[in-house]
Amino acid sequence: MTGSLKQAAESARNKTTEVMNAAKGDGAAVANDILHTPFMRAALPFINGGISGMVATTVIQPVDMVKVRIQLAGEGTSTGPKPTPLSVTRQIISSGKVLDLYTGLSAGLLRQAVYTTARLGLFDTIMGRLTARAKAQDRSIGFRERATAGLTAGGIAAMIGNPADLALIRMQSDGLKPLAERKNYKSVIDALGSIAKSEGVGALWSGAAPTVVRAMALNFGQLAFFSEAKVQLKQKTDLSARTQTLAASAIAGFFASFFSLPFDFVKTRLQKQQKGPDGKLPYKGMADCFTKVAKQEGILRFYRGFSTYYVRIAPHAMVTLIVADYLGWLTKKAAAQREEKNAASSDIPNHAEGFAAGSVASEDEDEDEDVEFQDVVIPEPRLQTMELDSDEDGEDEDDEAIEFEDIDFAKPLGDTKAAEPATLELNLTAQQSATALSRSKERRKPITKEEKERRVQIHQVHLLFNYLNPGSNLSQFGQAESLKNGLRQAGAMWETKFEIRERGLRRALWAEDPAQLQDYELPSDVDSCLDRNDFQEFTKKLQGSRDVGAQLYCALLRSVGVRARLVCSLQPLSFLSSGPALPKPKKHPTTPKPSQQEKGRDAIARYEALAENANAASPSSSTPRRRLGHPNATAYNFTPVPSPPQRNRAFDTPVKIRESPYPVYWVEILDVGHQKWQPVDPVVLHTFWKPKAFEPPITDKENCLSYVVAFEADGTAKDVTRRYAKAYTAKTRRLRVECAFDDGMQWWRKVMKLYRSRRQTDLDQIEDTELAGLEAREPMPRNVQDFKDHPVFALERHLRRHEVLIHGASPSGTVATGSRGPLEKIFRRKDVRIAKSADKWYRLGREVKPNEIPAKWVSKRARPKNSRYDEDDGHAEDEVAGTPLYIQDQTVLYEPPPVRNGRVPKNKFGNIEVYVPHMVPQGAVHIVHEHAARAAVILGVDYAPALTGFQFKGRQGTAVLHGIIVAAEFDEPVRAVIEGLDDVQQEMEDQRRRLVALKMWRRLLMGLRIRERIWSGVNEDERREADREAELQADTADADGGSDATEEFDMVVDDGDDDMAGGFLVE
Repeated sequence: MTGSLKQAAESARNKTTEVMNAAKGDGAAVANDILHTPFMRAALPFINGGISGMVATTVIQPVDMVKVRIQLAGEGTSTGPKPTPLSVTRQIISSGKVLDLYTGLSAGLLRQAVYTTARLGLFDTIMGRLTARAKAQDRSIGFRERATAGLTAGGIAAMIGNPADLALIRMQSDGLKPLAERKNYKSVIDALGSIAKSEGVGALWSGAAPTVVRAMALNFGQLAFFSEAKVQLKQKTDLSARTQTLAASAIAGFFASFFSLPFDFVKTRLQKQQKGPDGKLPYKGMADCFTKVAKQEGILRFYRGFSTYYVRIAPHAMVTLIVADYLGWLTKKAAAQREEKNAASSDIPNHAEGFAAGSVASEDEDEDEDVEFQDVVIPEPRLQTMELDSDEDGEDEDDEAIEFEDIDFAKPLGDTKAAEPATLELNLTAQQSATALSRSKERRKPITKEEKERRVQIHQVHLLFNYLNPGSNLSQFGQAESLKNGLRQAGAMWETKFEIRERGLRRALWAEDPAQLQDYELPSDVDSCLDRNDFQEFTKKLQGSRDVGAQLYCALLRSVGVRARLVCSLQPLSFLSSGPALPKPKKHPTTPKPSQQEKGRDAIARYEALAENANAASPSSSTPRRRLGHPNATAYNFTPVPSPPQRNRAFDTPVKIRESPYPVYWVEILDVGHQKWQPVDPVVLHTFWKPKAFEPPITDKENCLSYVVAFEADGTAKDVTRRYAKAYTAKTRRLRVECAFDDGMQWWRKVMKLYRSRRQTDLDQIEDTELAGLEAREPMPRNVQDFKDHPVFALERHLRRHEVLIHGASPSGTVATGSRGPLEKIFRRKDVRIAKSADKWYRLGREVKPNEIPAKWVSKRARPKNSRYDEDDGHAEDEVAGTPLYIQDQTVLYEPPPVRNGRVPKNKFGNIEVYVPHMVPQGAVHIVHEHAARAAVILGVDYAPALTGFQFKGRQGTAVLHGIIVAAEFDEPVRAVIEGLDDVQQEMEDQRRRLVALKMWRRLLMGLRIRERIWSGVNEDERREADREAELQADTADADGGSDATEEFDMVVDDGDDDMAGGFLVE
């Protein structure tokens, strides 16, 4: 009975908990649904604007109070002391209380609740409409649209909020009146009621004209400049989003203050004025106020208190815009959370974007458009230019868009041995910490196109000079016969004799920061085998790195007559941005180095311990063994085969070397019976005849199998990567230079041709067939990403912008895009065709057939603001549909119009396009010479400059004119005139050189005559003595670097030295 009661109580408690949780969930769902109703989505921009304006007004109300008192001080006079913000603040505090600075706060909050709610909400709504219309027209929002939205929203909101603004001014200026005339408004409701009763309801809109103009100017400077400043800061700076918002708010506050202060001054005067004893107002209207103030008080009076006004406007604008931006972000975040929770619902347009989100439209959409020519009117010869758009370089951009799996290289390498049975441990905290760690890591920035090209060049140089071009004295080529003779006695004892004591070759890594290379030091245990002498020394010791072990083993096999070749997995620098990089240097505490005496004592102690162990171990004698239990057991005595002697412990303590569990060097031996090369590795993997066991995983940071080259004893080499790569076509090929650029395959074949044997043997043909078969039998990839740029298979999602499938292409299989994703069809790469625009086919010498349906349409990019094209240039209809693309089967060779009556057909630029040779018109010839056009003009024959291409600088292309096109009957006359022009030019050049030589001779003769005239009356001995002194001075000057006179002479005659041999000899 007691058990039944306990079960009933427990069931009731569980039921109650479920009901309460369901009620809470239903309440939250109802609240969430109400928040995202169409009415609330439309009202959220207004609510966000009102809240942000009221928060800002509460913050800057004291500054606004000081601003109004400064504007109303000294009214009607141009002289007298000018109030300062400090003096006004001191006066308010001394006459009352500190809370007097918040006089009129209720009116300010009402004004913001009406005015700011309307202006920000209207601005956000208008910008949303303009953004949608701009996207429909495939263009971006400009400054003109932002200014229009700001002016419209400000004007409408000012008319709505004018009564609250009037009440605010009256309440703030009431403290300047005598005590008998003060109204002493209790609240904004009291102020509005009092004004309506005493002056009429129409008085609530006093000063509406300047208020509207001021609001339009304020919104123009605040909203429009905020949006524009934020867009410019986002495009041209790397500041954070918060810093961009603060800077844009400060900029918007300055322009808002500059444009709106004069109108704010006039508005304050008009709203403060009241009828005098004569029943008249001081100012008739806005224009009258501007005129009277300018005459009586001066023009600069309108900008009195600009600093205070800016201090009031800038914080107000910053607080308003930042709060509105934050509220918009919260709204979008709530909408995103709701869409994540409701997975079954479709995409819902979010109208409740914040002010900044609504004002800053998506302006950098990376859409592509076709190449078009610009009609540039330039005097003869007319220069033809073109603008390179994304349709021209789309293929290159697609080449750079190769994506690779994100691998965390920081994680430790997995153990290659079989895992031991262990108990299952569930640790949610470790998973959460690992997730947090992965999220906190900074994402590596993608490399630019120039950086990728530089990395590809470094990759090639590293591959050529560091690996494929070793010195002739290196040991792995088996050039030292003494090395082979020293290894003949090793035999089967290799594994036990050779000791790994140094670090071998590892993968080369990039340094993300140049500072990492300043204090970089090689590891202390790096491979020290650098030349032939080192290799001989390591051969005697039978120790070194595992790379040296593989090289010695190869020499051992060759020395006993086995045909072996040394295999190396080259480790060049990667050209991919997703590759591993050098780890950041860690600061290790410096430990004092032991002295020489301590080292000596330590060595003696280790030597004594080693000697004691050697003496204690007694060798066991080998006794004959008998088979017990057999009657003739003594007849079956046999001598056991001695096991390999155990290696004594080395005197030095072995160093633990952490390396990749996969080798970089190994050996291939020739299986003569099967005529097949087989891999052998007795140093690292201890495997034989298992080629697929040598490829390291992609997470191995120290070893990457991308280039595997086998070296023969005669120095020839061969690429055998396909034998060891498990997925050569799908994965390994992306790490090689073949995928880096279009001619990568040709470059690599040209390099390996230098190491190829001159004579191709039957064994080479058998191996080539084997490697080709391995590549052909590679199975279909299982990962969707491996299909990208696959040479055999292709997915429709991975087709580039200029690639299409042929009609009727049959799929070869399907692949799943995820655990629950749909199956995607796999097509053959041979069914993919290259599609180009009609203009690009024309530049390849082909034209589209009539009435051909485009194979594909590609969207066009929005034109840049500084584009030379107008919106009404006849391309508006094409931009909506995009650019049509055609395959080669839809084109034919272009046939230019023939030459008629000796006249060459020309385009509107006066040129003729000759991109390929067959585009030369029938009956015309192409003459390539710098004087060809001049010769045609001299003869008076019709010609056209030949446009052979474009030279691009950035995205702007300039026509390249190469030669002329003339009628075939004028070919010989034009060439004859060209020869005559060449002769005339050569004769003019010879004449110029003769004149220069004569001038130099004249100068020499003049110098000799002057020298003779100077020395005419001097004795012969004195003359010789002066000559010797002059020679000594000249030698001294030459030793000191020459004199000023020599330099002056060089400046005069240096120009002709190269051609005139110093001016005295002519060629």
